[in-house]
Amino acid sequence: MRIITLIAAVTAWAAAAWAEPTAQIRKQTVHIDVISQSEYRMTEHTEVVIYKETMSQLANFYTTLDKSEKIERFACVVEGVNSKFNKKYKAGDLKYSEYSGDMVTDLKSVELSIDLPLYPIVVTTDVTYHRTDNTISYPPFLPIPAYDTEVKEATYMIDFPASMNLRYVAMDTDMKPVESTTPKGKKRRTFTLANQGEVVYEEFSKPLLQQIPKVLFVPERLDYYGTQGSMKSWEEFGLWINSLCQGMDVLPDDARAKVHELTDTCTTDWDKVRVLYNLLRRHTRYVSIQLGIGGYRPLAAEFVWRKGFGDCKALTNLMKAMLAEAGVASTYTLISTKYDRLIDLPNFQQLNHVILKVPTSKGVIWMECTNPEIPLGYTHDDIAGHEAVEISDKGGHRVILPDYADTLNLRTTKVKTVFRPDGTGSINIIDSYSCHRYTRLYGWLKKSEKDCINAAARAYSLPFGNIKRAVARMGYRKGEGGRGLLPLISASVEADQVQIATSTRARLFATINPLHSNFVPSHIARDRKHEIYIDQGFKNVEIIEMTLPEGCMLEATPKPVSITNEIGSFTSTVSVEGHTVKQTNTLILRRGTYPAAKAQLLDDLDSAADTVYKGKVILKRP
Repeated sequence: MRIITLIAAVTAWAAAAWAEPTAQIRKQTVHIDVISQSEYRMTEHTEVVIYKETMSQLANFYTTLDKSEKIERFACVVEGVNSKFNKKYKAGDLKYSEYSGDMVTDLKSVELSIDLPLYPIVVTTDVTYHRTDNTISYPPFLPIPAYDTEVKEATYMIDFPASMNLRYVAMDTDMKPVESTTPKGKKRRTFTLANQGEVVYEEFSKPLLQQIPKVLFVPERLDYYGTQGSMKSWEEFGLWINSLCQGMDVLPDDARAKVHELTDTCTTDWDKVRVLYNLLRRHTRYVSIQLGIGGYRPLAAEFVWRKGFGDCKALTNLMKAMLAEAGVASTYTLISTKYDRLIDLPNFQQLNHVILKVPTSKGVIWMECTNPEIPLGYTHDDIAGHEAVEISDKGGHRVILPDYADTLNLRTTKVKTVFRPDGTGSINIIDSYSCHRYTRLYGWLKKSEKDCINAAARAYSLPFGNIKRAVARMGYRKGEGGRGLLPLISASVEADQVQIATSTRARLFATINPLHSNFVPSHIARDRKHEIYIDQGFKNVEIIEMTLPEGCMLEATPKPVSITNEIGSFTSTVSVEGHTVKQTNTLILRRGTYPAAKAQLLDDLDSAADTVYKGKVILKRP
């Protein structure tokens, strides 16, 4: 699914009277002149001052163009603030490339990489773009390009014919446009942002794009590669997408025969879906298609069947056609893997993926056709809980996908340690992740044994040379209420001669849970500026058993801890049975958005865990 966006060069200048931020947009002026339904010209002037090397990327220019776009003018000047350094770049310095990670695309990249010799430095860029056809959206107003970047003044003007209905939505801002008329009789909307402070990165905050002011613009009417449609409502938007899919679901005779061979003996719709999903896994692979209208229209099912590849639209369309042949209805569905909610402005800047809704007797499956390795019935973390648009001959219908309860995103860690009198010991770990957390270990499945050992050394703070074995296995457990299979990955790690305890002549001091030796509380409440954003809640359960050396007398164990608040809970209990000390720790973190003032609640959970992880088992030597 193509998203039409403009990645423009960002430049700035700083006023001496201002306290120096990491970078500052002193002035940015964007002017878009809409010539017709399909044509516009954009001129942009930007001045940025860069104070630190960490923001040097703001000096670079990068954009992508399709065959309907070109750069008519480009100029860039780099100047030292406190020196006479001055260097100029022109259009001939831009580097064009048609190489892409996508196999089929008409996009080309344009870039200019600038090595900055000193700081602070000023980069001023002027560029003019011209789009002549197939306009589906206009460049958005995104005045803040990065964290730690102030904006002194940014202006966005868009002129358009009075007969044209141009729609917009302002997000994460209270900016209102100034409406006026140009000397040529066009309507003009002007947005201005001034004296905007920088967005500081903080742990547990929303992604930058969801924090910064932005305005999106779309034409109400569509005229795209010879097709016409409307984005007046999500319903009409869906009618256009549905029209692009018409006639693309015809299967060749051998595909139809294969479908019946596999499904005619199935007794349930679930079984039919399962065998066809396995066929999709064996028969196809994902290749991104971004060629002309192919950014929105799926390839024909017959083509995908013959060639064995396609993008999300094409593979979803093929699967839909195969299910229909088997008598199972399904719905072509557009969704975003980045945004969990859609705004009340139909547009393609939010939607970047296509999935399939398949109602069955066991419940609705939200099928990911680009990666059939995902367990059937599992709604993966890039789409779970997100709003989507179902497409049918009645148009577009918005729906919210289900998500899993926080406690189903479960990590269970079992650690067994055999402790020796010299302070070393052997450690056996079985670490399991399920639901949204299973991807944490997914990469291990394709690693060599040596690479798994190396990954285990980093993950569990163990000496590489002491790890004897590290492997990962994929498994599944049945979902609740017919939710299908939930993925589960377990890592098994064995290590020996690991230094577990420090010692004096009379005593040994052992950390009962060596996996958290590097744990550092986050202290997010210190000068917190942003609200707390927990995208996915989860539950951790740790069960640690330490077998004590013969002859040593147990003097002390870590104290139990229990804390519960609005954001989550942490409990730790310790029991002793014979020569075994057992500690059970349980952490629950609840998804949600919380005021910055409640950051202390998260710090309290951290502090409780820190107390437990620093706790010692104290033994008296014989």
